[in-house]
Amino acid sequence: GMDSVSNQHISHWKHRYPVATYLIAMAVTNYVEFTDYHVFEEGDSMQLIHLVFPEFYDQAQKDAAKTTAFMQLFSELFMPYPFKNEWYGHAQFSRGGGMEHQTMSFMGNLGFELVAHELAHQWFGNYVTLNSWHDIWLNEGFATFLTGLCYEHLHPSLYRRFYDVRLQSIVSKPDGSVYVPDTTDVSRIFSGRLSYGKGAYLLRMLRWELGDTAFFKGIRSYLADERLQYGFTSQQLLVEHLELAGDTLLSGFFDQWYYGEGYPIYYTSWHQSKDSLYLTIEQETSHPSIEFFSAHVPIKVYTSSDTVLLRLHHTHNGQHFTVPMKETIELLEFDPDLWLISKHSTVTTLHERTHHQLPLLFPNPTRGTLYIHLQNGVSAGNYTLFTLNGKQILAGTLENNTNTIPVHGLRPGIYMLQFYTGEEAVTLKIHIGN
Repeated sequence: GMDSVSNQHISHWKHRYPVATYLIAMAVTNYVEFTDYHVFEEGDSMQLIHLVFPEFYDQAQKDAAKTTAFMQLFSELFMPYPFKNEWYGHAQFSRGGGMEHQTMSFMGNLGFELVAHELAHQWFGNYVTLNSWHDIWLNEGFATFLTGLCYEHLHPSLYRRFYDVRLQSIVSKPDGSVYVPDTTDVSRIFSGRLSYGKGAYLLRMLRWELGDTAFFKGIRSYLADERLQYGFTSQQLLVEHLELAGDTLLSGFFDQWYYGEGYPIYYTSWHQSKDSLYLTIEQETSHPSIEFFSAHVPIKVYTSSDTVLLRLHHTHNGQHFTVPMKETIELLEFDPDLWLISKHSTVTTLHERTHHQLPLLFPNPTRGTLYIHLQNGVSAGNYTLFTLNGKQILAGTLENNTNTIPVHGLRPGIYMLQFYTGEEAVTLKIHIGN
């Protein structure tokens, strides 16, 4: 009846910016509200509105404080917050994770990564929205990458760990592209391993390939492109801006690292001779879709007095590099700062390898019996004894300790002993005396 009208309220909402359909939601509960202010560089300020469940109020006030530092970082690196004539805020909801509704994200908690991730979406996902689920990384890869930037700039001691965790997830399976082939498969679209983790890593690798200046310049000009402001974006537009900023072509990069599946496993061997470092870099790939991943490979060299970061353009398998280096090298590290998507990359020094794996022969020259001692770490293997013109004389198996090979009765001279262990064949010269 008429008397109940007084309990009814009609609320009107207005939003001053275009908004994509999936970025609108409603939540009704007994929220407690508190407000902070964010001051922009030009001096104008904007409300930060936090709506939380009463029982989380005390904790939320502590947790919400970091929002403004993230807001400042993203505004400086990319462009001012795109909805500054409104506000930004958080509304708590009873699910894990969050959802980046335009200007007011729904949040399961106010932890570091979640606050950074959903705020990042206001630039990447909300201000520019993808036009196809094939390219979900333009939302999720970017938001994950920006979370990494928050660690790098505001909590550097956890920066490396953030990428290590993503990397272990990416290489936990041999397959998978960042590109989403089947947009009807929701769990594949929102794959944490591929769309979020590998998507973020794709940006990390682009940053490494292009360098910081060109990379950030390219992203800023992408966001300033009138074709996509407060509208829909495509992969192609991003690539155009990055190519322009880096004065390079990126189709090869995207064919391998975006459309291609899997990742490389690198094997580096090196030795130092006179005033040079000699390196050989090989790779296997985890998935047959890509035969070889081309990349600039970071290798850190520790000498007795210094460290040097080498940037080697790896364009084919078994590639040799020579780097002038007078100081004695103590250690080589492959990609110590985790710039590349790769797995279990091993570094071997050739003298180390020789030391561990070459069998010891004695006596040499010999007259009657040849003793072969297999060093630690070498499993058993097969051997063949040849004359210098390639005729096979003896063959047998070696165990992983001291073995004998009967050579009495053989004509004196030089012979070749070929020894196979695992993947490796070692050829040794043997001298049989009178």
